[in-house]
Amino acid sequence: MSTACVGMAWYSDEGHYQQIKGMAADAEVLSETFQQWLKGAEAAEGELKKKGLLVIRIPLMLPRFAEWCREKKLKMNGEARTRFAAEGVQKFTTGLGPSGGGSVGKKPAGGTM
Repeated sequence: MSTACVGMAWYSDEGHYQQIKGMAADAEVLSETFQQWLKGAEAAEGELKKKGLLVIRIPLMLPRFAEWCREKKLKMNGEARTRFAAEGVQKFTTGLGPSGGGSVGKKPAGGTM
């Protein structure tokens, strides 16, 4: 029996977070700072892991995310971030890469990315 996977859109640092937030159609619902976001994201990640899910961190990188949104005709918002992460998990688990670029490295220790 395989473990169910869930993807979480992930930001690398404050600058990266603020860059995405500055382009987001729903910036008002996002945490003010990267540290605030990280605290909440790590708590959510922990809860998912407690439920037995394998959490895969999907890097939300520009310009790839913006291009992906244009291709899918989506606003850069929570729905798009969620769909991007879900697609990233599918590609990760099938060996195509976390963002569709064919750039998969080794599976990270602990099942997160």
